[in-house]
Parts: sequence; structure tokens; C-alpha cells
Amino acid sequence: MKSRENRKATTAILLVILVLALLLRVFNVGHVLSWDEAWNVNSVVDAATGHTDDASTFFPNLSRHPPAYTGLGILYAWVTGSGRVGVSIALEVISIICSLLLILVIFMCGRDWFDYRAGLLASFFFAVMPAARVYDTWVKQESMTLLLGLLFLLLFFRGRHVAAGLFLGLALLTKEIIVFIPLALVVFLTVTRRFGGYRKLAISLAVAIPLSVWWYLFFSRTSGQFADFFLGKHESAVTWARPWYFYLKRIPGDVGWVAFLAALIGIAFMARRLWLFRRVDRSIGPYAPRDMALFIVIWLAVIYLVLSLSGGKPPWMAYSALPAFALLGGWGLSEAFEAMSPRRRTAALASLTVAVVLAVALSVPVSFGGYVSEADVMWRAALRDKEVAEQVNRWVGAGGRIMLRDADLSPNLAFYMDCYDPGCMTLLPLERSSGDRREFSFLLLDDRTDLEEARRHLEATRPDLLLLNCGSLLAREVRGYIEPVEIDGTCIFKGRELVEAVNGVGQ
Repeated sequence: MKSRENRKATTAILLVILVLALLLRVFNVGHVLSWDEAWNVNSVVDAATGHTDDASTFFPNLSRHPPAYTGLGILYAWVTGSGRVGVSIALEVISIICSLLLILVIFMCGRDWFDYRAGLLASFFFAVMPAARVYDTWVKQESMTLLLGLLFLLLFFRGRHVAAGLFLGLALLTKEIIVFIPLALVVFLTVTRRFGGYRKLAISLAVAIPLSVWWYLFFSRTSGQFADFFLGKHESAVTWARPWYFYLKRIPGDVGWVAFLAALIGIAFMARRLWLFRRVDRSIGPYAPRDMALFIVIWLAVIYLVLSLSGGKPPWMAYSALPAFALLGGWGLSEAFEAMSPRRRTAALASLTVAVVLAVALSVPVSFGGYVSEADVMWRAALRDKEVAEQVNRWVGAGGRIMLRDADLSPNLAFYMDCYDPGCMTLLPLERSSGDRREFSFLLLDDRTDLEEARRHLEATRPDLLLLNCGSLLAREVRGYIEPVEIDGTCIFKGRELVEAVNGVGQ
């Protein structure tokens, strides 16, 4: 039976949870950007400034994922004229706003499916989850996608299937990870023999697919790449190759030990109730809390089964499971409280308080950098590229001209270098049309460039600095003439000194 709700107390507690969530996220604004974040920002700025045809821009990245989230960034850049830093901060703030709205929707789902206490606990668990605290501030689509996806679920189970389809379509226009939720819903309807739900889901899909399919048919440039990534064939899948149990092993650290244990309690209550009511025909009648708990377990099972089979395993893919853990944990803790309170209400309140305090106490020490450094294999490279960019900024500032191999160019370098602007990159050799006097500050060498060809480019373009991966063949050849400044595997050569050294000036 659903617990009686005190609306004023519930509203006050929910506001406290939202403030707590904001405080745990707002201090991450302005963090060092990961590879994908910097790529997103650079491509948004390229699009906003009209640099969409140049093969040496970051613009093609916009076609890797649907456009809803990055489209907001483009709109912001158009209206405000902001550059890379301004756009990155704006997109981080958008991610946080979406996460706070997501917390509200998690509460409503928990209240609808279980009771108000379960909704409050679910929203609290998501607010303090270490993984959510980090990914909710990233310049990525995850929080916006799950906000729209949870609105789809909320409205679907309320019987508003057309409106649900609208939000599913918008979610599909934000990021592909949302497919886990309708897939889990299909499995749930099959397991519970609620075959009439197929018709209701079909109504939602009839709205969602026409709303979103145009992007996948005509604009997406990732055809086949997701399959290759899943099968481990794509080059990026090699970077993110992990053992099959990678995501499972990370669950306690991602969701927090208290939420994890609470979710296990929720599974226990679900199993017990399903056993007690095993002869009840669940194909008819309203959804009981045990049924919704079963749906959440299927939701989690679908996600972790698919992710565990994937060849590439970036840690943020598990974000789509975090609301499910929050809801299941909220219900589990609420049920445990309800089971204890008739005879031991003081002990129940004390246990609930200890769980809440412990969840906060275990979450707060998990720093942004600490979590990301343990999760993201590209994080060290992001920190290195920022350090390299800062060194370049000290030497040549916004007026510098940088030569580097195409393979050594990262979106992080471009984001943090003062001399990078949209459209400032070119692939060598320079082939200007008549009357084109444009100066390029990023001069990109072909990855196969040898020392003699590099020397010709150096003499022709006179860059201030040459940046190379210290492990590359070209870097080893150049080091035979001049010693670079080395920063964590990146060699920085001063252009003028290098030309003189190679040509034997002063010898």
C-alpha cells in the first residue's frame, strides 16, 4: 500500500535534494575537458561560425551523434557570440540543468511506481551518485538524453502514449543510448505477458520514429561504426577494450555502496513478492510495485548484458543504468523502512538516517579528477595536452603558428591553445587560391611525412613551433638535430632553431 504523502514536507525535502545535487555538481564547472568534450565544443564553434566545408575542421564530429544537445550549443554561440570557453561553460550548465530536471522526473517515477518515500530516496541516490556527479557536468549528451527518456517512461506508464512518443523521439535526437529503455520495455511486456502493451508502445513509436528517423537516414555519418565498435573492430574500440566484467565491477563505485546495497534489498523484496503472487495473472490490471521493480531489474539486465558483450567499453555508457539503480535502491530502502516501522519505528528512522548520512559521506570525498582519472583512459592525455597548450601559449600566445602531424592533433590541444580559431587549420602543402591571403596558425603534416619533406615545409611556412609525439619516427629524426622541450611524451621544437639546425647554419 502506498504511504500517505505530506506534500509540504515532500516538497521541502525535494528542494533540499536539488540543492545538494547542485552543490555536488556546480564546482565541476570549468573542469579540464576530456577528448570527447573538447571535440564537441570545437565542432559546435565551427558550426556556429560557418566553418562547415573545411576538411581540416572539427565540424564532421557533429554527425557522430544526434543534434539536439549540440544544437543548443550552436544556438547559444550564435546568440551570444561566445568562443570555445564560453560555449563549454554554457554546455556544462545545460548538462547540470538537465540533471536537476532528471532528478525531479526520477522522483515522479518513484512516486508513481512505488510511493513518495521511494521517489524521494531515488532522487537522493541519483543526486549523490559519484558517476552522476561527474557525467552530469560533462559536455556530453547523457543527462539530456536520460531526462527525455525518463519522461517517456513516466508518461508511458501513465497511459499518455502519444506524449510519451514525443519525448522518446526527442531522446533519439539527443543520443543513441536511449534505445536501451524501449528495448527493456519490450522484454518486460513479454515476460509479464502484457501483450496489449505492444499496441501502446507501437503508438509511442509511431510518434518517435518519424520525429527522429530523418537524422539517422540523411545526416548521421556513423553508419556501421557502432556495430564495429560493439564487435571490437573499430580503431576506437581498441582504445576502450576491457574485460567482459568491466562494467559490473564498476557498479559499487559508480552508484555508491549505499545505493548499491539498497538496490540489492529492492531486488530481494521484488523476488519475494513475485514468489508470493506467482499465481496472479499479471497480464491484466494495473502495474503493482513488484512489477515496476521487475521492469527496473530488466532495464539493468539489458544494459549490462549488452555493454558487457561490447568490444569497446567507455565508462560513461553505464550512465543509462544510473536512474534505474536510483529507483530500485529508493524502493528497496523505502520497503525496508516500511517493514521495520510498525514495531520499531525509532530504529527504522535511525537506520534510514544513517543510510542517508553514509551515502553523502561516501560520495563527497570522490573528487571529479579522482573519478575520471580512474575511469577514463584518455584522461592523462587530456591533462598532457592542456599542459602542452599552456606552454605554447606562454611562448607564442594568440599570434603563434604551430606545425604538427595530423595524428598528433587532439581536440584538447585546439581547445586550449590561444592561437587556434575556427578555420585556422590547413593540411600542408599550402595551396592558396589567387587573392587568398589568409594565414593559418595550425599547419598539419601528413602522418607519413619524413624529415626531408618536413624540412621543406618548415622552410616554406616558418612556423614558430613544431609539435610531435616523441615516439614518432619523425620526432626521433628531428631530435638528431635539436633537443626539444618534452612534456609527457610530446616534443616541442622551436621552428626557427630547428630550420637553422637542419640546414647546418652556424656549423
